[in-house]
Amino acid sequence: MKDYSITILEYGVQKGFSNAMVYSGYHGAGETTDVTYTFNVLQNGEDVILVDTGYDGNKAENQALADGVNLTQYQNPVTVLKKIGVNPEDVKHVILTHAHWDHMGGINLFPNAKFYLQKDELTSWITTMTLPREYNTLKASISCTDLEQCVGLIRENRLVLLDGDVDNLLPGIHIRVARNGHSFASNLVVVESKGNKFVIVGDTAYVKGNIMGGRGDGVSMPNGYGVGSTYNMIHTLQHILKLAEGNINNVLIGHEVGTWEQYESTVTSDGLHIAYVVK
Repeated sequence: MKDYSITILEYGVQKGFSNAMVYSGYHGAGETTDVTYTFNVLQNGEDVILVDTGYDGNKAENQALADGVNLTQYQNPVTVLKKIGVNPEDVKHVILTHAHWDHMGGINLFPNAKFYLQKDELTSWITTMTLPREYNTLKASISCTDLEQCVGLIRENRLVLLDGDVDNLLPGIHIRVARNGHSFASNLVVVESKGNKFVIVGDTAYVKGNIMGGRGDGVSMPNGYGVGSTYNMIHTLQHILKLAEGNINNVLIGHEVGTWEQYESTVTSDGLHIAYVVK
């Protein structure tokens, strides 16, 4: 098995995200944290694999969700991907961590890819979206357009619904499921490369402090948006660290702005970052 290169591509920025959302229960005195919006590219010389897609701003529902969080510096994922010489047609596989708009909102952009999502993630969100308006708080991060397009992949035999943990979904890429926390059934993606195990966590953590302690005390503190329980979210944060064999530097957190200092990074002319975790 060839080692994977791992590249993190930034497609947007959110300034001043309330710590009440970044760290559940940590309201403080109005503190905020800047966060980034990213997706991951895995390459092994043969295949191009994405973990998550970002979102397509040409879809009105998605752009409205982005405007709602004051996302700035947005670039379409196709434009961002081309910065590293990859065209959307080159992508063979897309592993979706979960179904929220900023992770699944670009599934229409990759015409040759096969997509992987947990069965319980898709079916639970479809069920939730049928609930009356009194339940709309649960729906805050879901685009009906995305769900419709995801189901539409069935017609082309391009959707694989996973049912729990999977070893070697693709060579050296393993899936572990985080249930009923931030989302219903999130994929944690474990990537073996150059003797390390890297864990791509989706939104089970927004920032490194969720795992290592928002106050720097080592006490895990989940983010402030979840459909499940705080117990499950904290259990997942500790499980992530075990999957990374205790090395927080091998946990890849999609909204963590510290990524650009932790790994070799460049800034492109639009002010967005590219991090080279493994070359």
